[in-house]
Amino acid sequence: MPFPVKRLAPAAAVLAFAVPATAAHAALTAAGPLDPATKAPAFYTDANGLALALCHPGTANCGPAVPGEDFYNFATSTLTMPNGGTASLTLNVTLAPNVTGDPSAFNRVRIQIDGAPVGSYTITHPYGTDTVDVPSAGARGRTTTDIGCLVAASGPCNFASALAGRFGPFLTPAAGAFAPPAGFIGDFATLTPVIGSPLGTNFFRVEGPGLPAGGVSSNDFALMGKLFAGAVPAFASSGDAAFADQLVNTKSAIKTVTVTSSGIPGAGSNLTISGVTVTGANAGDYAIAANTCAGKTLPSGATCTVDVTLTPGATATRSAALTFADNTAAATHAVALTGKGISPAPAPAPAPAPAPAPAPAPAPAPAVAPIVTAPQLRLDALTLGGRMTLRSARRGGLRLVVFAPSDARVVKARLLRKGRVIARTIRAVPGDGVLTIVLPNSAKTRHRLTRGTYTVQVTPGARPGRYGATTSRTVRIR
Repeated sequence: MPFPVKRLAPAAAVLAFAVPATAAHAALTAAGPLDPATKAPAFYTDANGLALALCHPGTANCGPAVPGEDFYNFATSTLTMPNGGTASLTLNVTLAPNVTGDPSAFNRVRIQIDGAPVGSYTITHPYGTDTVDVPSAGARGRTTTDIGCLVAASGPCNFASALAGRFGPFLTPAAGAFAPPAGFIGDFATLTPVIGSPLGTNFFRVEGPGLPAGGVSSNDFALMGKLFAGAVPAFASSGDAAFADQLVNTKSAIKTVTVTSSGIPGAGSNLTISGVTVTGANAGDYAIAANTCAGKTLPSGATCTVDVTLTPGATATRSAALTFADNTAAATHAVALTGKGISPAPAPAPAPAPAPAPAPAPAPAPAVAPIVTAPQLRLDALTLGGRMTLRSARRGGLRLVVFAPSDARVVKARLLRKGRVIARTIRAVPGDGVLTIVLPNSAKTRHRLTRGTYTVQVTPGARPGRYGATTSRTVRIR
């Protein structure tokens, strides 16, 4: 459930507490319509009418990659203080998945002091005044105020909740100070004086122990923010169509291609498809059996379909494309069509000659006592969710709870995609027989996960190399 919260630094023996000393003011004013691609607002607007879209870290002017987090706005300033400490200010509007994988948005004001003398520090910044306590010399003092939908919550977010609190309007470069890249308010690297504080405090100032009267301050900020360019048509499809092998000169079953208008809802985002044609090297082998797309105008979220068949004119691979002419900036989109023509199976070979009469049967062997084998080890239970989002999988992996049988000493777990092993691990069984296993167990491998269907296999064993029956589960990452 979305709610405002003030969080303290989690480190032991470090207490951070903030007391806002200024009244609330007009900050952010509107959350835009949901973008089908992110299922989050297309933009946030401040009291000055500035609309900022999502900036994806790792892309141009959006800072270094931050797994699992995107930002509508980010401003930061850092001070090296004469008392030996450093102070940093972080102001942002963040989008990140919550515990159920739903996108959550919140605005943040964070102040952090490191390596400074013990005492109480007063911090003035563009959105107010706060107090941070450093409990002992050199210890960290920090306060964080998050307003909106928290990542520790579950379920869908009320994105309007991020409009509350002190945050906003967005800070922008002061006139003549810095010319940001086209389409952005900053490049998140160049420091610049700013404007936008509703209180006229367009600076970051720290006052406290070991600092001169009036404290130390900076008016330089690094800014991140991507201007919302407006709603435009966008094209998405169900993907390339791959046909099964088909006898030459015979018609295949129908393959259906679904097209979705995936633009951000709003004026100008309707997708218009003026025509659909088959193009490519073997276009003559494919035929459109039904078409609800040509001449159709689709509002955001609406779909249409095209049915296609394959009649291969020769053996080997037959390649073509279903080409859509539309009103997007690209003007056309192609969906690949692939299949293979095959020849009829050869006639069966003649029946072999009768086998010679069998030799007389040997005398029966002496009776042997039956071999008694121990029963195969099997899991008592395996708990695993059947579906999860790609963001959750990349952030925390697939979490298995394994209940091993009493005779098991080890458990082998594997994660497979299309028969290929993605990750594996072997774990010793604890005394209670219950293990929690995360696959993949490395952040680097989790980052390579993609959407699709995966298989989890878990096998108990008496020792490494001597395993019992394998239990399998299927997981869908969407």
